[in-house]
Amino acid sequence: MTLFPLVRRLRSYQGPHVTCTQTAETHNKRYARRNNDTMFDCFMYRSITYGHLRFLIYFSSGFFTIIAFVFVSLSFLIGYCLMHLFLRFQYKITIFLLLLGRRGFAFNDLNKFLVYCLHLMMVFIGGFGWVFMLFVEM
Repeated sequence: MTLFPLVRRLRSYQGPHVTCTQTAETHNKRYARRNNDTMFDCFMYRSITYGHLRFLIYFSSGFFTIIAFVFVSLSFLIGYCLMHLFLRFQYKITIFLLLLGRRGFAFNDLNKFLVYCLHLMMVFIGGFGWVFMLFVEM
């Protein structure tokens, strides 16, 4: 019984020299599937398994990042073209409303919001592009 009541996980702590025992053959015997598995068999099994897992994680992360990059880039281009058309026809819409006898619409806040959205998309394009290149470099 310990002096202080410790959790079971803390009581199983083996001390600072646990890395020395984990490099030994006895540590690998815990992961052996058969009794005659050598240290090299355990190493190959774990390296192949974790290598595949690491490849799948990196590949799927890069794939989803490039999909997000393409989606944000296309939405930026579409938004830029629509913003250009909307700015061209604002003056005509205002004149048309005045001819109908209505009050003119103030487009200031809407223009600021649209420019803010385009700026945010540009930031996303830069971020997703950087992350995608990070996964390409791996």
